[in-house]
Amino acid sequence: SPGSSSVLTGDKRMKVRPIKDLTDALSACGCSIKHLESPTSLPIEVAASGLAGGRIELSGKVSSQFVSSVLISAPYAQKPVELILPEPPVSQTYIDMTIKLMAVFGVKVEQEGTTVYRVPRKSYTNPKAHQVECDASSATYPLAIAAITGGTVTAEAVGANSIQGDAKFALLLKDMGCTIEQDADRTRVSGPSGGRRLKAVDVDMEPMTDAFMTAVALAAVAEGTTRITGIDNQRVKECNRIEVMVSELTKLGVPAGELPDGIWITGVDPETATLRPAVISCHNDHRIAMSFAVLGARIPQITIGQKSCVEKTYPEFWADMSRHLGMRYDAPPEMVSDAASVDADVQMPLPADERSVVLIGMRGAGKTHLGKAAAAHLGWDFIDLDHLYEARHGPIMQTVAAEGWSAFRERELAILKETLSTKSARTVIACGGGIVETAEARAVLRAHWPVVQARKPIADIEAYLGADASRPSLGEPPAVAYARRAPWYDECADFELLAAPGEVDWEAQERRFVRLLRRVQRADAAKAPHEHSFFISLTFPQINPDLLDPALFEDVDMVELRVDLLKSLEPNFIREQLALLRQRCELPVLFTVRSKSQGGAFEGSADQYLSLCEIAVSCCCEWVDLEADRDGAKLQAFCEHARRNCVQIIGSHHELGLMPTTEQIQEALRRCELQGAAALAKFVGVASDPLHALRVNTAASAAKLAIPHVALAMGNLGRMSRVLNLIMTPVTHPKLPVAAAPGQLSAQEIMTARKAFGYLPSRQFYLFGTPIEQSPSPVIHGTGFAANGCAHTYSKKDTASVDEVLEVMAMPNFGGASVTIPFKELLMPHVDSVSASVAAIGSLNTLTKSADGRISADNTDWQAIRTLLSRGLARRFAA
Repeated sequence: SPGSSSVLTGDKRMKVRPIKDLTDALSACGCSIKHLESPTSLPIEVAASGLAGGRIELSGKVSSQFVSSVLISAPYAQKPVELILPEPPVSQTYIDMTIKLMAVFGVKVEQEGTTVYRVPRKSYTNPKAHQVECDASSATYPLAIAAITGGTVTAEAVGANSIQGDAKFALLLKDMGCTIEQDADRTRVSGPSGGRRLKAVDVDMEPMTDAFMTAVALAAVAEGTTRITGIDNQRVKECNRIEVMVSELTKLGVPAGELPDGIWITGVDPETATLRPAVISCHNDHRIAMSFAVLGARIPQITIGQKSCVEKTYPEFWADMSRHLGMRYDAPPEMVSDAASVDADVQMPLPADERSVVLIGMRGAGKTHLGKAAAAHLGWDFIDLDHLYEARHGPIMQTVAAEGWSAFRERELAILKETLSTKSARTVIACGGGIVETAEARAVLRAHWPVVQARKPIADIEAYLGADASRPSLGEPPAVAYARRAPWYDECADFELLAAPGEVDWEAQERRFVRLLRRVQRADAAKAPHEHSFFISLTFPQINPDLLDPALFEDVDMVELRVDLLKSLEPNFIREQLALLRQRCELPVLFTVRSKSQGGAFEGSADQYLSLCEIAVSCCCEWVDLEADRDGAKLQAFCEHARRNCVQIIGSHHELGLMPTTEQIQEALRRCELQGAAALAKFVGVASDPLHALRVNTAASAAKLAIPHVALAMGNLGRMSRVLNLIMTPVTHPKLPVAAAPGQLSAQEIMTARKAFGYLPSRQFYLFGTPIEQSPSPVIHGTGFAANGCAHTYSKKDTASVDEVLEVMAMPNFGGASVTIPFKELLMPHVDSVSASVAAIGSLNTLTKSADGRISADNTDWQAIRTLLSRGLARRFAA
C-alpha cells in the first residue's frame, strides 16, 4: 500500500551477488530503493511508490533476470515503458521466453533487435488454458547421464518446439558423439556404446548458461580438451560457478582451468585414469550438486556435500535418478555432521536422511522398543529421555514427590532442547509420554522434523500397563491422561505409527517403523508405476482382518482403501482401519476419498475433503487419490505438503455420463496432472459401446502426458480397456464379495488375456555356469513367471565355454542371466556397462538386456550379505 515499504534480503551468498544494475535503473525512473548494507547487493528497502515508466536504461550483461523482471512489471507502470539496453544482454533466450509468455497472457512487447523493448500499459489476461513446459534445465541431467554411461533416456515434454534455451542441450550432446532423436515434444538421447568415449567440443554456451556445468561433467570424461565460452555471468550466481567447477574437478584429478569468459577441461579416460576420491563442495548451489552427480555416474568415489541443495529447483532429483535411472548412492558416515563442515560459509539444515527422529506417544505405546529396533537397523544412536533424566536426577516420581510436576517438566524440557542440539543427526530419540504437557515443549517439537507419534489403542495401553506392576503409578488412569494429551500429540507429530487393536507382533511394527523412516528419509521412495501393475480396491464399510485373505494381495502392487465407503469418517476410526489393513498387508496403500459426483459416497465440503486426505499423509500412506475437479490453491498447497512427505499423488477424474470425445478425454487427463503435482493421471468413463474401450486407450496414449496414465471404460462393454491399460489397472479378486466397479476383472484374467493377445513379452533367461545341475533357480524363476502371467522362460546353460555363453547372449530374445562360476569375471569384457557394485567388487552375478540390446552387469551378492547381517544385528540389539 502507498507509504509502506518492504525489505528484501537473502542468505550470505545472495548478499554478495551484484544487483546494482537493476536498482540503479529503477531508481533513475523514480523508484525509492535503499541499500541497507552493501551498496551493490541485498538487503534493500523498497518503498511502495509504484513504477513511473517511460524510458528505462538497464545493463543486461550481468543477468537476463534483470531484463525479464522489468519487462514482466512494465505493463503496470504509470506510463508505457521503453527499456533500453546499452549492449546485447547475456542469455537472450531467457528474455525471448519472457516476451513469448507475456504475449500468451495478453501483453505484446515491441522489440528492436536485442536492445530496445517497448511495453504498453495493459493488464494481463489469463488464457483459457496454458501448458507449462517441463524444466529443460533439469532435463539436461538425466540426458547427460545417458550420454556419460552409454545408456538411453527419453525426456518427455521437452522437444524441438520448446521456447527454453536449454532444450538445445541435446544438440551439444550430438556434437559430443551421442545419438539424438528429437520431435516437437520429446528428446531421446543414447550415449556412445561399444567402449567409445564422448568427444571434446569447442562451444559458446551463452544461449544456455544454466547447462554449462552439465556439459563440464561430460567434458571431464570426453576424449580431448573441451572449451566452453560465453558464460562469464556465471561467476556471480549462487557461487562463482566457473571457479568452483575448476577447483572441484582438480580435487578429482581432472585437468581444468578458467578462460576469460569460460572454462577448459581435458577429459580423462575413466577406464585407465587414476583419480582421487573427493568430497564435492557445492556452495549451496543446486547445479553444482546435480552436475557432479552426473559425473558420479561414471567416476566412482565422488561424495556430494550438501546434497539437499537440489531442493531449490529439483527436490525429487536423488529419488528420480535412483528410481528411473537406477543410480545408487549411500550417505557416508563421515558426512553426518553439520552441513557447514562441508561448506563453512553456508549454514544448511541437515538432509532428510540424517535428521534425528523424535518419538512421542503415550507411556506403554512401545516408543523405547520401536526406537531401539529402528536405531539398530539404521545404525544410529538411541536415546530414551526418561532414562537420561533418571541417570542425572534420579527416579522421576522422586522428583515429582519432592518438588512437584512443574520442576520435572522444566528439567525434562531442558534435556529435550539439549538432546536436539547435541544429537541432531542420526539418532532416534524417545520422549516421555508427558513431553507434550507444556506449551514450550510442544513448540520445540513442532520446530523439529520428523516427529513420529507411536499410536496404540488406549485400551491396549491400559491392559499392558495394568499387567506390569513394576511401573510406578502416575496418579491418574492412562485414559484420562490420553484424553488430555491426544490433541497435543496430533499437533506435534508429523507422522503416526499405527498399531492395530490387540496387535502383539512387535516385529511387524518394527518393520513398519523402519519402512516409514526410510521413506520419509527418501531412501525408499514409492516405486514408480510399471507395466503390468495392478491395485485391488477394498470397499468394506469396516475392515475385518479375518476377511483379508493373503491371496487377495498376491497378484497386485498396491491396495486401495476406499475411505468414502467406510461406515464412519471419524479420523480415529479411519486410523484404526488403516492399522488393521497394515497388520494384514505390507503393500503400498492408496488412500481414496471419492465424491458422490465422481461415483463415490463423500458429500462433504472441500475443506473436509482435504482434512480427510491429510490423514493419508500423517499415517504414511504411500499414495493418495485427488480429484482433478477440485484443483485450486488449497489443493496445490496440499499437493506440495504431500510430496514433501514422500506421498505420491494420483490425479483422477470419473465421468459418469456419456463417454466424452477423444479431445475431452485428453483434456481431462491433462487436468489430472494437477499442474505437475501428480505422479499418475487417471480417467474413468462409462462404456455404452465396445469401441469406447479403444477410445479411452487411444485418446490417453495420444495425449502425450508427462506422467503415466490409467484410462478405463467402466461396465462389461468396457472390459477390454482393462486389458489394454498396462499401468496400475484396478482389479477385483474371486475372494472379494463384490467388485469395486462394474466390469472389473481379476489380475489373472487380465494377464491371461494379454498373454493370448501377445501383449506380454516372451524372453529367455538363463543361469550360466558349471556345475549347476542341482540349482533350484529355474524352478524358482519359472514359478514366479507363471504366477505373474509372464511368458518368459528360465533355463540352465551348464557350460564352461565363454563362446557358448556369448552365443546365447547374442540371441534376439535373450533377456538376462544369473551368473556363477567360472563366468563372474570372464564375462566382464563382454558387457556394455557395469554397475558401481561390479566396479568395486571386480566381478558380476547378474546380466540384464535393455530394449536397445545393451548388456548391463550388476553384482547383488553384497546386498544379500548386508540384509542378513542387518537382520541378525537388529535382533541382537533389540534383545
